[in-house]
Amino acid sequence: MFPNMPDEVFNLWLAPLIINDIGWPFHAIEDSTADTNWFRILHPYSLSVLSQLKWDLDSFLINKNVFCPLSNADINLIILNKSFDIQAFIVWDSESSRRTLAWHKEFIEITGGLCAPIAAVFTPSGIKVFDGHHRIAALLDLDLYDSIAIDAWIGT
Repeated sequence: MFPNMPDEVFNLWLAPLIINDIGWPFHAIEDSTADTNWFRILHPYSLSVLSQLKWDLDSFLINKNVFCPLSNADINLIILNKSFDIQAFIVWDSESSRRTLAWHKEFIEITGGLCAPIAAVFTPSGIKVFDGHHRIAALLDLDLYDSIAIDAWIGT
């Protein structure tokens, strides 16, 4: 379905969700994501638009204001969840999210970088993160967001 997507992007982002988490209910790029778990992950992009994206690996510094509102909200919820159990609001395992955030923070402190590139697109309202919310939340929580360049697969 995604002929322009490098295997690394697929294996990093989509494969774990398909195999271990929410499956893949789609049969064609014309299928709608509405009323599926994929809607929040992919919104505002359709499968058709995603299939046309070309992906390039880039590196850049981030700041707290570069993300689109939905990605920013997701990142902030991950950070908030370390102190408050927000499972009912986020509708995913908050304990697992806390462990993941702690793991990424430790990884960054030990290595000085992220364990893998994020997957994202640039939109008029900011960067839409498809994969890497916990990695970015760890950088922000450690207050290292403007001192460590992140690698990112950028779809254009």
